[in-house]
Amino acid sequence: MEERMLNPTSWDISEKVDFTLHQCPKAERDVAIEVILRYRASDAFAVTLDFLGRSGEISVSWTFARDILHFGLKQATGHGDVQIWPIASSRGSLICVSLIASSGSALLTAPTKPIESWLQRTFCLVPAGEESQSLDWDGFFSSFE
Repeated sequence: MEERMLNPTSWDISEKVDFTLHQCPKAERDVAIEVILRYRASDAFAVTLDFLGRSGEISVSWTFARDILHFGLKQATGHGDVQIWPIASSRGSLICVSLIASSGSALLTAPTKPIESWLQRTFCLVPAGEESQSLDWDGFFSSFE
C-alpha cells in the first residue's frame, strides 16, 4: 500500500511503505508493518521513519541521515545504530534496514522501488550538496548580539 502526500506549505514529503519486520521478539514469524517515510526541507540532511502500530498511530520514530538511506539502496552503508544494504530476493530488489537501540533492535526489509522513488522526490526538493542552504547561520549568530 502506498500513500503519497506533499504539503507545499511546509515542504514535507511523506510516503507510506509496507515493510516486513524480522526477528520480532514478540512474534514467532515475520510481521508486516506500515512505515511512513518523512522528509522536511527545513531539516534537509535527515529522513524519518515513522512506524505505525496496530491502531494506525505512530508508535516509534527513527531519524537518520538521508545519505545513509540513499547509499544503502546500492551498497552496504551506515554504522552504529543504523545500517542499510540492498538484497535480491524472490520478491525482487529489497532494502534491509537494521536499527539498534539500547532497548532492542529491529531488522526490516522493504521493496526498493517505492523508497527509491520517494528519495528521488526529496532530491528534487533539496538536491544533494544543497542541504546546508536551509541553515540560517546568520540568524543564529545574530541572536548572540
